[in-house]
Amino acid sequence: MRPLQGCVQMWRNSRFPDRYHGTSQMRRFFEGWYFKMVTRDGSRAVALIPGVFWGDHEGEHHSFLQVLDGKNATYDYIKDRASAFSFSAKPFSIRVKDSQFSLDLVEPRVSRKSAPQDPRGERPSTNLTGLVEFSDQVRWQDRWYSPGSMGVYNFIPYMQCYSQVCVVDAALRGGLNLNGEIIDFTGGRGYVEKNWGRAFPYSWVWVQCSTFDEPTVTVNCSIGHVPMGPGSFRGHLTSVTFNGKFYAFTTMNRSSLTIRSLGKDLELEFANRQNRLVLRTYSERQSFILCRGPRNGEMVPMVWESLQGQVDLELYDQASGSLLVKSHGVAAGLEYGGEQMQIIDEEPTE
Repeated sequence: MRPLQGCVQMWRNSRFPDRYHGTSQMRRFFEGWYFKMVTRDGSRAVALIPGVFWGDHEGEHHSFLQVLDGKNATYDYIKDRASAFSFSAKPFSIRVKDSQFSLDLVEPRVSRKSAPQDPRGERPSTNLTGLVEFSDQVRWQDRWYSPGSMGVYNFIPYMQCYSQVCVVDAALRGGLNLNGEIIDFTGGRGYVEKNWGRAFPYSWVWVQCSTFDEPTVTVNCSIGHVPMGPGSFRGHLTSVTFNGKFYAFTTMNRSSLTIRSLGKDLELEFANRQNRLVLRTYSERQSFILCRGPRNGEMVPMVWESLQGQVDLELYDQASGSLLVKSHGVAAGLEYGGEQMQIIDEEPTE
């Protein structure tokens, strides 16, 4: 690719962060899209992560589809040739072998034969088919000069990891056949995000939930310890929807953040001029699934994620101090990654 063409392509990718950002000439690069689906009653949650990885050498390049079954806490990393990955920029879509994904639908086609049990606990076989449509989508509110959920940070080159909330919330229709079990997602909620770059942050927190007592409430939260030049900083982006309104708490809009440890879980408090948000997470250790993520030029088991978490949410109006909404959520996605002491402000008191 010529230098000018490369610059134009980089700008377009930064302006439209949902799109694929890699090329076949890259090294130590990953890109993955995360599709989370929860049934109407919150009893079943499945996440599918299609993507591609470019290692240091050609033999390390590959495409992948990660399958997370929240109820059974099982996981499979389905690896294929890098050439099995393809994409379309407009309209956006990606394909990993026979499985197709866009912001409007997921259509997996996986038949993985049994293999010896993996010592990491990954599932030895997966059979997955179906079609789930994502409609009535809520998107992150942005501007052309501040695209997507990361805003102007999309234009900063060579960051360790970039993130994009593609679909804040969506209504689902359809279902999946996962290893012989029919899961009907019609009437449930969907969520889509993506990450790309060289590696995951060395510490991070991720919380996402769309299944609350108050049905118009959703929340997604990403916090990471971000290297920047010779130093680093703690970056965060969080959004809440309630009654059709969108509330953002981010590094870019100068929202403050305090993280308190609640034993194995966390209390997160965000505040800006307009609003204050408090999140409290709850989880069981046995619900976490060990997934693969990028580190030191490899995709290695390093990401502990639960799809059975719970979240208490309180949203306040700063001017009046009044409580706008208080709600409890289930089937929440939770990740507490890396060295948490790098980002926690307060340890629990006796």
